[in-house]
Amino acid sequence: DQTHDVPPIARFVPVLASIGAFRLLTVSFGISPDSLAAPVRAQARATHFRASGYKTAANEITSMKVSADEVRTGRRLLASPVIVLTGARGSDAQWLELQRDQVKLSPRSCHIIVEDSGHVIPLEQPQAVVEAVRAVVDDARRRDGEPLCKRAGGG
Repeated sequence: DQTHDVPPIARFVPVLASIGAFRLLTVSFGISPDSLAAPVRAQARATHFRASGYKTAANEITSMKVSADEVRTGRRLLASPVIVLTGARGSDAQWLELQRDQVKLSPRSCHIIVEDSGHVIPLEQPQAVVEAVRAVVDDARRRDGEPLCKRAGGG
């Protein structure tokens, strides 16, 4: 339900990426590799200007409305555990409300705000993702009464 404007250049991104225009002009759609944690920095530098990344980003944004409609149509209550991780940095009131709405997808869910992270939690705070995945797997295997968020490190 979040609005997204598709920039006019989006339809030209595949061609511009294929001919190396973005690399030449050092235009990046993602996070600067230098701002990432040391263990992932080298991989990020190696893939930073790949044409496939630009094409994927352009496809994602140009397909956003269709994808959103599909998600909205297929929305249903889940029986599986769900943990919604939200980066604290850059989260405005609308984004937080949309995140809280995702928690309603399952009665076995929780919402964890990851304080030292922005939008890219797997890169900025990977341990939070590891803990969440472990908690969901643990919850799916056994129901011992311990709250899902407590197992995920969310208290």
